[in-house]
Amino acid sequence: MLEEQIEEEIKDIEALEKEVEQAIADHPTIIELRVEVQSLKDELKDSHDKLLRAHAEMENVRQRSVQDIEKAHRYGLEKFINGLLPVADGLEASLKNCAVENNPVIDGVKLTLKMFLDALDRFGVKQINPQDQKFNPQLHEAMSMQKREDVEPNVVIDVMQKGYEINGRLIRPALVVVSSE
Repeated sequence: MLEEQIEEEIKDIEALEKEVEQAIADHPTIIELRVEVQSLKDELKDSHDKLLRAHAEMENVRQRSVQDIEKAHRYGLEKFINGLLPVADGLEASLKNCAVENNPVIDGVKLTLKMFLDALDRFGVKQINPQDQKFNPQLHEAMSMQKREDVEPNVVIDVMQKGYEINGRLIRPALVVVSSE
């Protein structure tokens, strides 16, 4: 009977040991928990970094879009204005070739040209008239060169066609005749 009691006690102890082992197996150790916590911290940091990068990229896209829209507004008229420049050229040519003074038609053409140039100016279009200025290959296109004793070399002595720029950007260079040595 004592032996039976001892055997039963041993079985109970073994059963308890199995339960404890199972409980230990079911519940992670402190080391395992620390590893898992560190893993979660790393994952959180990666997610935070990705979020910051995505936010920065979104801000860059927004800024590029704003710049693109500004450029489109600023230079969107360029093609349209290029189509209108021959009108100004025609009005200027008619005034240049007309010898009659105090003619109401000529006065009307002058007024029309002034109104046209003022309208262009309101949209940031500036006329380039380099008469008697130093030749600038960035703004002028030399059509020919003429030797002139009374003028320094590389000075514009005649403007064949005026140039134009919009908001500081060249639309069309001025066609000029330049003095040579």
